[in-house]
This record gives sequence, C-alpha cells and structure tokens, in this order.
Amino acid sequence: MKNSIHKKFIEVEQKLNFFDFITSDKVVVWQIFRYDIYKILTSTNSKRKLRTYNNIFFIFKIFYSHFKFLFTNPNYLFIGSSRNINNKNRDLSYEFLKEAILDKDKLIFCETNISSLTNSYNAIYSLDPVLKFFSSRFFHLNIEEKEIIDNLYSLLSQNFNLKTLRKEELYGIFTHFKYQSKYYYHLLRLNKIKKVFFVKNGNSYGLIHSSRKLGIKIHEFQHGEIVFEDVTMNFNNIDSKNLLIPDVHFVYSNYWVKNIETHSKCVEIGYNGAGFSNNINLFSQGIVIAMDHNNESFFCDLTKALAKKVNTIVYLKLHPVQFDKFIIFQNLFSQYKNVEVLSFEYDFNQISSKVVSIIGSYSTAMYEAYDFGCQLFIINQSAKSYNFPNEEGVYYFKSILDLITNFEFNDRKRINRSKFFFKTKDVNTLRNEI
Repeated sequence: MKNSIHKKFIEVEQKLNFFDFITSDKVVVWQIFRYDIYKILTSTNSKRKLRTYNNIFFIFKIFYSHFKFLFTNPNYLFIGSSRNINNKNRDLSYEFLKEAILDKDKLIFCETNISSLTNSYNAIYSLDPVLKFFSSRFFHLNIEEKEIIDNLYSLLSQNFNLKTLRKEELYGIFTHFKYQSKYYYHLLRLNKIKKVFFVKNGNSYGLIHSSRKLGIKIHEFQHGEIVFEDVTMNFNNIDSKNLLIPDVHFVYSNYWVKNIETHSKCVEIGYNGAGFSNNINLFSQGIVIAMDHNNESFFCDLTKALAKKVNTIVYLKLHPVQFDKFIIFQNLFSQYKNVEVLSFEYDFNQISSKVVSIIGSYSTAMYEAYDFGCQLFIINQSAKSYNFPNEEGVYYFKSILDLITNFEFNDRKRINRSKFFFKTKDVNTLRNEI
C-alpha cells in the first residue's frame, strides 16, 4: 500500500508543481511540511501529537545553558539528540565528530532531546522544543505565506484524503519553521559559528535556512535508514536551487545513497557504534526479537508464541521510543520465565555481536545484524524490501505460525560477511572533510 501511495504522492507533487510554491524569502513552502503530509498519508495511526515542552525547570535550564555558551567562543556547533545507551545519555555521531576534530575545545553540543535533562556532555539545550509550544500560540504568518499554504492545502485535498489534517496544522508547522530559523540565526551569528553539524531529529529546515543565510557550511550525519521512499532525503527529478539541504551528508556506507538523489555531497565515513565490552551478558544461542513500535500487538503475540516453543532465552529488544514503557512490557511477560525485556542496556550492534538469531520487521537494526553475520528471520509484511548482497542466512516468514512451525533455532552459526551497510568508522575521512 505504501508503495502505491508513494507513487501517487510523487506524481501529484510533480504534476501540480508543488516545489514552485516559493515565498519572497526563497523558501520552498512545500518542502517544509512535505514529510508531515507523507507521514499522515502512510500512517495507520490517526492520533498525532505535536511534541512540545513548557516545563519551567527545563526552560530555565535552556536559558542558563545559553548564558554559559556566550563565554565558550566555539567554532563548531553540533546539534544532536542524545539517547540512553548503556545507562548514559549519549549521541554517537557527536562522539565520532569530537574524535575527528583536533581543536576539541572549539566544539559544543546542542541538545534537542526534550526528555534528556542530563547528558554526558557540557551541552547547551536548544530552545527549539519550547518554540514548538509558543510559535503555534503567539506567532503568526504573513499574508503571502497564508495564501501559499491555502493553495497547497486545497490542491492536496482534491487529490488525497486529508480528513485527519486541518489547514491550521500546516500553519503551525510553517510558523515553527520561521521561528526555528530566527532562533538559530541569532545563536549562530552571536557566537560566530564557522561550521554546523547535526543529526536530523524532526524538522531541521530552520537550522539549514539560518545557516545558509549566514554563509555557514552545514553537515548532516546519517541517523537511520535512507530509502527511495524517504521524502526528506530523496529529491529525484527536483530542481535543487532553493531546497533546504545540507552541503555535506555523512553516510554509514555509499549503499544508502546509491539509488537516490540527495543534491548534497555524500561522504562515506562508516558507523560509530556504542563500543564493545566483555560484559555483554547475553546468551549467544538465545533469540532476539527487535520490536517494531508501530506493530506492538503482533510482536507481543510473536514473543509469547516463540517463548512457549523454544528451550532458550528470548530477548525482546524495545525500540528507543518504547523505553519509558519498560515496566509495562516486563509485567506483560512476567509469567514467561525465558523472556527478558531489553531497553537501553545494550545498543543493537552490541546485541548483534553477541547473539546469532535475530527476528524483526523492516528496520535499520536488521541491516546492522546482517553486517555482524547474524541469522535473520524477517516478517514479510512491509511494502519496503531489503536489498541484501547475499541472502544466505536470511529467512522470511508470513505469520507467527509460519515462523514457529517451519524454523528451528538450535545451534545456529554466525555467517562470515564483510561490512556492507555499516562500514568501519573512518576518522581520517571525516577529519579531512571538515
């Protein structure tokens, strides 16, 4: 279904010249909420929540961190989103960059993860999450911007079912972009930043817009999978003149960008994993189920069915967005003595280095496991398809019954594969590029 929606989506935007809806400030309005529209059309979840933060303590911490920032005199700004890895809030791309930059005192980390009040770095905290809260309430669009959005919304409504999307939501997305751009413009200008690096965490167009205005080179680190259907990355047959895209995109391997047109310079730098330890307390002949957070019910049923069949431990690895539900999942599987729920204890590449059998759906995690020589069992429900160079040790199943009936998990051996999707990190290439 997603493939047919994607095909129609591209046909409509090209036929109706959506990328020609440009403001006098040279902003391609359609690009700003292109991803949001596509996500609505392809999502089965009708409930959407604009993630904002208006906690007083957090707002105080943001402004205090900015005050400290005025006295650091940095040259480089990294805007990222730390997450809990091995019980520490870390951003692996930032750590990779810090390893490559010789003058480390000139690099500062800007945190955008609103749930991370502490991290492992002396960071400043981005005002952007607060802007999401205030921009939709107190800031407004000008006449030109409203007219363009009204026209786009009308054309979209004629071609797609937008019952769950109100025009005012598009106003809010574009308003947030405007004030995100103003915020980063002043942050970069006042601190005389020379280069910007970021990992995409939601809408980053305001950051790119402000950097371009100031003539600052901007670099993006790959965060997850990049596929043909990725409307934030793939701009095939689209004029790049006014697009808000990074100058350089650092990728795990050239595989991810070989069939798409990003209009950015793509540089293969490899992947910076969480690091390995002899203290990874996982049984190699256990089975890991990589939870698909969009299909929780199915994966819970799969875990229960598999736990009843096998005489080994079953590890249910939660997606990062599910970590705050860890206790709920623990309680759900409390009666299954051979099920262990994992959240932030191990990164997925650490898990893949230890356990041989991995079960999952379409996700970046399965590509990681492939590079580690794991035996993969993939539910064949996704419209997306994998493109493995060799499918030895890769199995597809149609249902839970199919999996537990037709596959054995005893004495599975690791397969010797070379790194294909996640090349070994190359610090020198990254250093030469910056």
